[in-house]
Amino acid sequence: MNPNQNLVSFYFGSLSDEARLTIEREMLTDPEVLLDYLDLKREIEGAAQVPQAPSPFVWQRLRAKMKVSRRAKISFAVGLGVAAAIAALFLLLHRSVDTEPTLGGKAILFDSGSEQLGHSNVL
Repeated sequence: MNPNQNLVSFYFGSLSDEARLTIEREMLTDPEVLLDYLDLKREIEGAAQVPQAPSPFVWQRLRAKMKVSRRAKISFAVGLGVAAAIAALFLLLHRSVDTEPTLGGKAILFDSGSEQLGHSNVL
């Protein structure tokens, strides 16, 4: 493995532990590798700053993508409207469920007082 090819990955910490140890060993034994790494580090850290305003080319690319996203928003809104209409229809056409237990049209009544601990005949 040539350590000079992996110095950028070493700088950004994206190497495996084994590869990192190999490069560190090479830096300690070969001064040329260490100087190459220091030159690379100086170049990366001294790079010109990122411009504060994007270039006109970036704006052109973003405008092209904005048209696609507007179309996607419209499709999403239409789909959401269809789903809401189906849900409303389901709720309107759905029959209400009786929550009262019945037996032949008559309500079932029971006396819960006779089942209390003081009135039990079990003991």
